[in-house]
Amino acid sequence: MGEIFQVSDRHETFEEFISKDIVYVDKTKYLAFLVESDNRAHFLARPRLYGKSLTISTLKALFAGKKDLFRGLYIEKRLRKPVYAPRPVIHLDMGSLDMSLGSREFENNLRDKIVEVALEHDIQLFGGTSSSYLLQQLLVSCVRKYNGQVAFLIDDYDYPVRELLSHPDTIDYAEEVRQRLRKFYKKLKFCDKFISFLFMTGVTGIAYSHMNSAFDRHTDITFRRKYGGITGFTLSEIERYYAYRIWEITKSRKITREQLIAEMKEGDDGWSFDSRTYVYNPYCVRRFFEHQLILV
Repeated sequence: MGEIFQVSDRHETFEEFISKDIVYVDKTKYLAFLVESDNRAHFLARPRLYGKSLTISTLKALFAGKKDLFRGLYIEKRLRKPVYAPRPVIHLDMGSLDMSLGSREFENNLRDKIVEVALEHDIQLFGGTSSSYLLQQLLVSCVRKYNGQVAFLIDDYDYPVRELLSHPDTIDYAEEVRQRLRKFYKKLKFCDKFISFLFMTGVTGIAYSHMNSAFDRHTDITFRRKYGGITGFTLSEIERYYAYRIWEITKSRKITREQLIAEMKEGDDGWSFDSRTYVYNPYCVRRFFEHQLILV
């Protein structure tokens, strides 16, 4: 694959990474761990811009059966296993909800989001009901239409509450929205029989979101060693996937690889979520190398 160092405010999906020939650091080994696990529901917390949405979009492509996108990646040779059989995918991006009006329009926005996802599957939902009931309708309709369970992907589950808490004039609405979300997510527990795989991401850990009761069936992989490198770039990954850029920059600036990496670490010294694996923010890494290319 080629190397493109573009920095934008939008997040590229896995499919866009592959089709645009952007450097994709292969994380599909960790997705194999997830899909082949005995557990069907997983939760992952990571800071912003750490690759959570890319992980979600990769799983979406995987369950949609887009095998061509995975050529040359770790998971390619495993795709013949029954556990990777294509299935309908419900993808809820909670980070796309408009929270500018506080809690007043939250329920309507959430209902609209579910209707939007339903239309992607050519499914018509009945109006005038709560978001949690619409969610149940969507799941039942998908199972009936496709004659099989669905893969359910939720990105940024805690965004609505985080967004309200980040603005002084909307803090008072946060608890009301939290309660609505708890009721909404609890519906997934009662619809468990319709879901073959569930993966959810967020910034806030479940224990700190005060929505524990809605997620008591999830396996929290946030701090598990097996998933320490599921998002972010390890130093070895940076040196492998950005090898040519590192060579190009060090040659042009007449510095050593160690000096260049030291400069990169000044902006981001890495995080460890398992006390063993250190990973660097993907956005910061790409931005660092783009800036270096401008300099040379």
